[in-house]
Amino acid sequence: MRCQEAKTPAEFIAGNREVARYAEKYKGRFLGACVVNPLYIDESLREIEDCRKQLGFVWVGELCNYMAPFEYTIKEFQMLVEQVVKLNMVLDVHTELEEMEYIIQKFPQATIVFPHFGDGHEYEHIFKRIDAVAAHPNTYLDTSGYGHDRVGMLEYAVKTIGPDRVLFGSDFSINCPATVIARVENALITEGQKRKILSENLQALLKKVQA
Repeated sequence: MRCQEAKTPAEFIAGNREVARYAEKYKGRFLGACVVNPLYIDESLREIEDCRKQLGFVWVGELCNYMAPFEYTIKEFQMLVEQVVKLNMVLDVHTELEEMEYIIQKFPQATIVFPHFGDGHEYEHIFKRIDAVAAHPNTYLDTSGYGHDRVGMLEYAVKTIGPDRVLFGSDFSINCPATVIARVENALITEGQKRKILSENLQALLKKVQA
């Protein structure tokens, strides 16, 4: 949250270093992800590279453009995504449906994780978000936030996207991870598919970008 709420590059850099210290202290339990702000593009591009090459981070985000207000259509965000692609990292970006569709079309070369089955329109967009990810093999959807809890939504995602691109996410520390675990464990899918969602899909994704 320190990075998400940062008003200056120095503050999001300090937040990323705080993450790095905890990742090192609890090595084997946590992996770090860096958060930057494209409104400070020069500092953000350097920070992404430093986090990748010096700290071993392979994940950028979750970027939330409602917390540090910017549009995903600005050229600086495009430069940020190009840096993520160049360094073979995962981009995690919070979006409404329209933003999601724009990013998918604009950046087919990027490996992107979209958190949340639903968005600000509550449950109206869940099917559309799942269908958008299903149509683009470079994208993933995680179970954090809300929408996965409605009966049939997780099952529809596994059937439509496939069992390999649905990831466990909890939205901790806002939501309790136990609720998502219970939903996955009680889903009407196979035990193998549950293992994929809870761990194997993320392990495969991390292996892809750690190579």
